[in-house]
Amino acid sequence: MGWSINRSYLRTKNTTKYGIGIVSRATAVFSTVWRNDYFLLLFLYGTSI
Repeated sequence: MGWSINRSYLRTKNTTKYGIGIVSRATAVFSTVWRNDYFLLLFLYGTSI
């Protein structure tokens, strides 16, 4: 009884950790892409003037 609960708890903990890792990686990629796009837009805006 307790062993199966412990196993499912560990599985949930690992899934949560995996999900948090995916979210943080996606956030980092998104912020990097957004920053690059922002600088690219500034560059294009500066060269168009």
